[in-house]
Amino acid sequence: MKERLKKLREHLDLSQQSMADQLEILVTTLSKYERGVVIPTSTFLTKLHSLFSVNLNWLITGNGTMFLDTDNIAKECYMGFIKENLGVDSEDMEKIIKEIIASPVLLETISDFIKVRKGDKKALENLKHTITGMEFMFK
Repeated sequence: MKERLKKLREHLDLSQQSMADQLEILVTTLSKYERGVVIPTSTFLTKLHSLFSVNLNWLITGNGTMFLDTDNIAKECYMGFIKENLGVDSEDMEKIIKEIIASPVLLETISDFIKVRKGDKKALENLKHTITGMEFMFK
């Protein structure tokens, strides 16, 4: 693991001091981890994973890739949630994703929904206009 930890730090183009600062540990502690003098703590590994999306399986065993594909993991979680809650199969899910990607209006609407949840009043006005427009279309 010590070699992979050093390789990770160098890949991120960080000095030991810079990485230690970001992980909120002493540089001497990081140095001991990289030299294999001390085994990294679970708290350290968790922070490393959180800050840099490091694949802990790779770091510990050498298996897999250095970094996790967080976008793909999130996509799979959301797709699973939609399938479960809306009863959508994989084929329909792919169609939904293609429609969303192809439609600037849908993307903007989804973005507005997210902003409204954060208290954005302008986004709320945008959603009201979108809903009014949809109501008009279906009259």
